[in-house]
Amino acid sequence: MSVSGKVTDEKGIGLPGVSVQIKGTNIGAVTDGNGLYSLSVPDELASKNLTFSYLGYVSQDISIAGKKTINVQLKAGGDNALEDVVVIGYGTQKRVSITGSVSTIDAKNIENKPVLNAYQALQGEAPNLIIQQSNLNPGSDVTVNIRGVGTLGDNTPLVVVDGIVGGNLNTINPNDIASVSVLKDAGSAAIYGSRAANGVILITTKAGKLNQKTTVSYNGSYGLQDANVLVHKVPAWQNAYYKNESLVNSGLSPAYTPDQIQQLKDQGEGTWKIENLLRTAPQQSHNVN
Repeated sequence: MSVSGKVTDEKGIGLPGVSVQIKGTNIGAVTDGNGLYSLSVPDELASKNLTFSYLGYVSQDISIAGKKTINVQLKAGGDNALEDVVVIGYGTQKRVSITGSVSTIDAKNIENKPVLNAYQALQGEAPNLIIQQSNLNPGSDVTVNIRGVGTLGDNTPLVVVDGIVGGNLNTINPNDIASVSVLKDAGSAAIYGSRAANGVILITTKAGKLNQKTTVSYNGSYGLQDANVLVHKVPAWQNAYYKNESLVNSGLSPAYTPDQIQQLKDQGEGTWKIENLLRTAPQQSHNVN
């Protein structure tokens, strides 16, 4: 079965990037820019709860109970760790002392996510950090922006990894990330200049510490992607028939003769759905630290 709906704030405005997950599983989805989501739920999990979580808002658990539409309104709240130390450009500050707009993401929230890259791991973890798949091709790149689209040009935020400007999150193992800070306002331009016009994502990776034992860990994941919404197309002969109707109504000659349309009808619909849409795309990731 398929469950869909909309997640809004207390003012009824759609929340992008909200994590929607079947409780106790790794099956989930993320809301789009309008707060809409769609999730395929296996029949054996139809009695489970959906968990809606978004940083800065109180999480909600709602029973699926056979519902096909579940709309949720999240309330602002949650824990405010004002004593946390936050990385802000060239230094660190306690959160209670920060005057600019900064969001932080704890490594514990992303290290066990079954994703292939760090961008996917950050989805739904910080307010106003919008990460969406750029197209429907399996394993395709994502588009990233902070606080929405602000220009007709490039809206990609600046990425800084361990102080190195211009890092690529696609090459970073999510399990190597120690902390993430998202700088959203004009204050980031004072440090990084015009490159920070679209915001800054600061990544600090894990490193060894004095008197710490050497540890070796392996993390692997394997997943499958398939189409959960199939497009219903008209048969070829019917498409040709309606094209002729359109041309005639426009005062033009038909593109297909009756014999050609009959020939298309005799060929049947074919197996294009089975060959092209019903194939499952595998994805896998392996990391050794």
